[in-house]
Amino acid sequence: MELRDFYKIRAGLKMNAPAAPAAAVEAMERTLADALGSSAFFHTVEVDSTDDPDRRLIAMVGFGPYHSENAVAAELERLWGERVHYTHWEAHALLVEKDQVELQGGTLVSENGYHVTVHVVAQRLEAPVAVEALAPAPAAIPEQPKRSRRARAGVLRRMFAPVALA
Repeated sequence: MELRDFYKIRAGLKMNAPAAPAAAVEAMERTLADALGSSAFFHTVEVDSTDDPDRRLIAMVGFGPYHSENAVAAELERLWGERVHYTHWEAHALLVEKDQVELQGGTLVSENGYHVTVHVVAQRLEAPVAVEALAPAPAAIPEQPKRSRRARAGVLRRMFAPVALA
């Protein structure tokens, strides 16, 4: 499906069905994270929820140089179709570019039920190197502050800021 057509369908979905309650969004967030994390295509996976009605769930995944963009697109589409979307109704669109693939989806839980929207970005990234092999003695490694879930969500939200189409 063309991206512009998907945007029209998503607009209709949002007008005709309420947004999913927080518990349903959290459940789908876990489902999406599990699906992406279980795929051999992706070496890094970050998933979070937002208040953006066009992207209630956002995800960033990294894939290595050994997968083509078309193969990654097929894998995202397979995971969305087999493991993530609600069975009542769904629509999605893929955008495939050099070193990046995006899947945007919307799904409806039942005829009179709620909906969830999803935006997944897959980027070609170098796989993380085994830190143990390169790290100096443990005493020489300064402790890194842990980022809170809120801080990680802020990074993802900035990455997924809406972009106007020409």
